[in-house]
Amino acid sequence: MERVASFPGRWDPLATFARLREAGLLGQYAYLHLGPDGGEIGWAPVARLSLLDGRASSGDWRARLRAFVDDAAAQGSKAFGYVGYDAVDRTEGVAPDGSARGWPLVEFLVPGERVIFSAERACHHSCSGLALRPHLAAAAPSPAPAAPAATPLAPADELSGAAFAGLVAEATRALRAGAAQKVVLARYQAYAVDWDPVVLFAAYCEAHAYADAFLLMFGDRTAVVASPEMLLTVMDGQLSTNPLAGTRPRGATPAEDARLRRELQADRKELAEHVLSVTTMFAELEPLCVPDSLVVRRLLDVVLQPRVQHLSSVIAGKLAPDYHVLDALWALFPSVTVTGLPKPAALALLRSIEPAPRGLYAGAIGWAAGPRSGRFSLAIRGIYRYGGRTVLQAGAGIMPESQPDAERAEVAAKLRAMEEALAHSRSGPGCPSVGIVSE
Repeated sequence: MERVASFPGRWDPLATFARLREAGLLGQYAYLHLGPDGGEIGWAPVARLSLLDGRASSGDWRARLRAFVDDAAAQGSKAFGYVGYDAVDRTEGVAPDGSARGWPLVEFLVPGERVIFSAERACHHSCSGLALRPHLAAAAPSPAPAAPAATPLAPADELSGAAFAGLVAEATRALRAGAAQKVVLARYQAYAVDWDPVVLFAAYCEAHAYADAFLLMFGDRTAVVASPEMLLTVMDGQLSTNPLAGTRPRGATPAEDARLRRELQADRKELAEHVLSVTTMFAELEPLCVPDSLVVRRLLDVVLQPRVQHLSSVIAGKLAPDYHVLDALWALFPSVTVTGLPKPAALALLRSIEPAPRGLYAGAIGWAAGPRSGRFSLAIRGIYRYGGRTVLQAGAGIMPESQPDAERAEVAAKLRAMEEALAHSRSGPGCPSVGIVSE
C-alpha cells in the first residue's frame, strides 16, 4: 500500500536527487523532471516497459504502451519515460555514431517512489515506507553561471559543420524540385568523456530557460535535457501544444537583441516556416478534439533562450471523450517542428539525406496517467549518453531558400551551450572536483 508523507517548506529537487543517489537509493532507473509547476523525482520502479530494442517483437507497441499507462493510473501513479525519434520507422535503438545499439527506443516505468515538489512542500509517495526527511535538501540560490571552459572538448566522431552545410545544399535542391516544403536536418557531435549527470544538469539545465528539464538515468542511457518546446499537455482532457519554429541568435547587447528579434518577426522564410508548422499541427489535432474547441491562443510570439530566440505559438482545445492522451501524442509524433512538412514527404526526404539515426534526440520525454492526463516535451537541447559515448545534437528547419552557411551557424549556436556545459562537467584526471559523489 502506498504511503504519503508531506514536508512543508521549499526544497531543492536536484540536491535531493543527489542525496538520494549518494545514499545508494536510486538504483539503475530514476528520473528528475522540472516543469512549470515544480518538480518530481521518481525511482524504484514497480513496473517497467521496454519496446523496440531489436531483440524481440514488440507487436503493437503503441497498444502495449497505452495499456501500461492505463495500468499505472489504476494504481494511482503515472508512467514516465521516453519515445525516441527513430520509433517512427525503426525497431531498434542505435546511437547516432553507431557506438551502441540494441537499446529500447521506447521505455517507460511506474515509479514505486515519487517526490513531488511545489513552492510550499515536498510530497513523498512511497511503496516501501522509506524515510525521506534525511535526504531532503533545502532550496538554495542558483549558482552563478560558469565561465567558458579553457579547453574545449574534441569530438571523437561527428557530422561536421561543413558536412552539414553540404546536406543543407542537397536538401534545398530537393525542396526546390518539389520533394517537400520544409525538412528539418540535424547534426551530431559524439564525445568519449565521463561526466556526472547531477553536475551536468546544474551546469546546463539550471542555467537555461526551458519548458521542461529532465535528468533520466535508465540503465546505461542517461539524458540531460532542457527542452524549450512543450509538445503536448493534456490535463483532465484540456489539450495544448506549443510549436517553436523560426530562429535567430541572441544579440550581444539589448539593442542588437531587439534588432534580431524584429528581423526574425519580419523574415518571410521564418514566418512561413512557423505558420506552416502551426497549421499542420492544428490539422493533426483537430480530428481528436471536441468540435470547434481547438483554437490558436497565441501566434508568432518570441521566446528567448540564452543563445537563440524562436517564434512561438500556442494551440489549445478539448480532447474528445473517445480519444486517449496517447492518441494526441501519436497525432503529433514526430513533431513537424523536428521533421518538416508535409510530414510524410519530409520524413522520406530526411531519411534519404541525413546519414545518422537520431536515437533519443527529437523524440518525446514525459509522462501519462490514464487517458486524460499527460505531458510530453521534445527531446531537443539535450545531452545523451549511450554506454560510454556522449552525443550532442541540434537541427534547423530547411526551406527552399535556406542558405547553407546561415543554417550551419544556427545549429552551431544551439550546440555551443551544450558543448560548454559538457566541458565544465567532465570528470577524470586533470578535471576539477565537482563536489558530488559520482555514479
